Amino acid sequence: MPSLPPSPDASSLRAQRRPSPAARLLARARGVRLGLAIVVLAALGCSDRGAAEPIERTLQARPAEAFVDSVGVNVHLHYTDSPYTSYDDAERAARFNRLRDALRDLGVRHVRDGLIDTAWPAYYAQHNRLHRELGVRSTLVLPGDWRVHELGDQAFARRVLDVAGRFEGVATLEGYNEYDLFHGNREDWTQEVRKAQRALRDAARSSDALAGVTVLGPSLVRPGSYREVGDVSAWMDCGSFHPYPGGSMPEQTIGREVDRQRPLSTDRPLQATEAGYHNALATEHGHRPTSEAAEAIYLPRMFFEHFRLGILRTFDYELISTHDRGPGDVESHFGLIRHDGSRTPAFLALQRTMAVLSEGNNADEAVPAAGAPAALTYRRTGGGDDLREVLLAQPDGRLVLAVWRAVSVWDPDARQALGVQPQRLVFGWPQGRFERVRVFRPSVSYAAQVEQPGDAELVLNLTSDLHLIELTPTQAQP
Repeated sequence: MPSLPPSPDASSLRAQRRPSPAARLLARARGVRLGLAIVVLAALGCSDRGAAEPIERTLQARPAEAFVDSVGVNVHLHYTDSPYTSYDDAERAARFNRLRDALRDLGVRHVRDGLIDTAWPAYYAQHNRLHRELGVRSTLVLPGDWRVHELGDQAFARRVLDVAGRFEGVATLEGYNEYDLFHGNREDWTQEVRKAQRALRDAARSSDALAGVTVLGPSLVRPGSYREVGDVSAWMDCGSFHPYPGGSMPEQTIGREVDRQRPLSTDRPLQATEAGYHNALATEHGHRPTSEAAEAIYLPRMFFEHFRLGILRTFDYELISTHDRGPGDVESHFGLIRHDGSRTPAFLALQRTMAVLSEGNNADEAVPAAGAPAALTYRRTGGGDDLREVLLAQPDGRLVLAVWRAVSVWDPDARQALGVQPQRLVFGWPQGRFERVRVFRPSVSYAAQVEQPGDAELVLNLTSDLHLIELTPTQAQP
C-alpha cells in the first residue's frame, strides 16, 4: 500500500483539527457576552413585536441559487481510518461511492478539506472525481506546518501552486486553520499568521490558473487572538471564521462571532468555514451537545440565518462522523451521516431544504438567470421579535418565502428538549398574482404540508422549525 510522507502530510492537518471542537468552545467561553449577541440580533431587522393588526411588508427577493450555492460541508478525504476513505482499493471505492451519493442527495456543491502535499494520489483523485461527476468545488485549507520563514517566500509559493494544481475545481484557498489554538504557544505565532496569509494571497495572484480562486483569511479561536494578529484584510477576499453555536440556537451567538473577528477581516465579506452541532449527549467537554431532533430544526435555520446576515457561504462540520468511540466523544457525533453510514434527521432536513430550493434550477449554472429578482409586497398579521423572513426567487418565476422563529428547542446545559408555544401568522398575498401556495417544513417531511389557491389567506401556527412558503405565479412576473 502507498504510504503518506512523514511531513508535511495528512497527519499534520489531522493533528491540527481533531481536538478542536471541544477546545475551541472552551477557549471562546472566556469573554463571552450574551447581551451583545441579543442587541446585535435585535438590530438586524427582526419583525415588529406583538403586531395585532395587519402590517404591510415588502421584501426584495434574492436568487434561490445564491442560497443553494451558500451551503457547504467539511470532509476529510485523507482520513484513511474513517468512513471517508481507505488505503484498500475496493474499500476506498465503496466508501467514495457512498460519499458521492450522499453529496448528490444533499444537493451540496462545496466541500472543505486540506491543501495537503501527499504522495498518495488517491487523495486528489477522489476530489477530482467529485468535481467531474457532481460539479463539486473544493475549499482548501493551508496546513499549519507550512511556514514562510522556514520554507522561504519562493518555495512557499511553489508549494501552494504545485499542490493546488493537483486539484480540479478549486473554489477557494483558505489561510491557517485555528492557528492560535494549535500553535499559539510559539513566540512569533501572530507574525507567522500574517506572513503566511500574505504569501498565500501573493501565490494565488501570481498564477493564471488560480485567477478566479477566492482567497480566505485565517480562522482563529480565542477571543483576543483577532486583535493580536490584527488587520490582514489586504491579503484576503473574504474573512473566515468558525461560529459554532455550542448547543444553543444558531441565532443566539452569530452576531457576537461576526463582531469578534472584525479586527482581522475589517469590512470584508465572510465565509463560515466551520459551524454546526454534535450529538455526543454523554460528553463531559465544554462544547455542549444537541439532540439529533433539535439539530434537525436548528441546522436549516443556521444556514438561513447566516445567509440572511450576508455570510457568503457556510460549511457544516461535518459530512460523516469520523469515529465510533462512544456517546461521550464529540468527534464521533458531528456527522450529518453517522459512523455506521445511516443518515441523521439533520441530513434529511437539509436535503429537503435544498430540494425545494433547487427545483427548477440548473446545478451546472454558476449564476442565476439574468434579470433582477422580484420584490413581494404582502400583508402579515402576527409575528414578534423572534420572527425571521427571507425571500428567494426561482428562475421560473416562483417565489419562496422562508419564515422561522429564533427560539430555543433545546437546553444544552440540562440536555433536555424545550417546548415552544405556536405563534399564529396570517399572510395575505396580492390578488391575482399567485395561482398556488404550498408550504414545506423540511425538518418534518418532503411533502407539502399545505396547498391552497393563491388568493386565499395563509394561516400558519409557527413553532420552531423553518417553513418554506412557495408562491407559484399565475403568469411570469417581470
